[in-house]
Amino acid sequence: KRFALYCSGGAKRIIDFYETNSIDEYLPVFILYDGEKSEALMSLEELCKNKCELYLFEANYEKEAKKEVKKKFNDNLLRLLNNYEIDFLFCFGDKIINSKIVSLYKNRIINFHPSILPSFPGLNAIDQALNSSTKIFGNTAHFIDNGIDTGPIILQTAIARCNVVNYESVLSLQINMLVKIWNWIIEDRIIVNSENIVIIKTEV
Repeated sequence: KRFALYCSGGAKRIIDFYETNSIDEYLPVFILYDGEKSEALMSLEELCKNKCELYLFEANYEKEAKKEVKKKFNDNLLRLLNNYEIDFLFCFGDKIINSKIVSLYKNRIINFHPSILPSFPGLNAIDQALNSSTKIFGNTAHFIDNGIDTGPIILQTAIARCNVVNYESVLSLQINMLVKIWNWIIEDRIIVNSENIVIIKTEV
């Protein structure tokens, strides 16, 4: 299987993932980064050195319209996915992937969302939860479809509100989720059946 990673901001999920897991064992073909933090970029460059490709998506957000930036990003992403014949893309970024890519790569693009869907979809999910009366926070890994965080759910994690100290209390749970899902894909254990997900159990 050929994997790729997409991340934004501080790329913390990806950086933290490889602090506890070997890049040789979980080797992506490329990492696409669209953030503007020099520290994160330096960490990703060191991580990818002699291992995998690192691509930086840059846009002039002051001069380019949002529509132009979105098109440019999706054009670049599609080119990379096709050129490298990627099987699965893991998303920890904030750009919206367009319907063309979603269709071409149906059930092959996995998003990690910081809420227990269907609760609190969209932006600022943790803030939405903090402003509600919910007692349970968490994350959802799901295949991307054309809705807003509505795709088939693969895995969810939960944490009690009383144990949430900061955003990292929730977001750090995504690291083990990535490990599990990556391994499940390698082992061909994820089956999509009529928009539902079945995880095949291993023999005991």
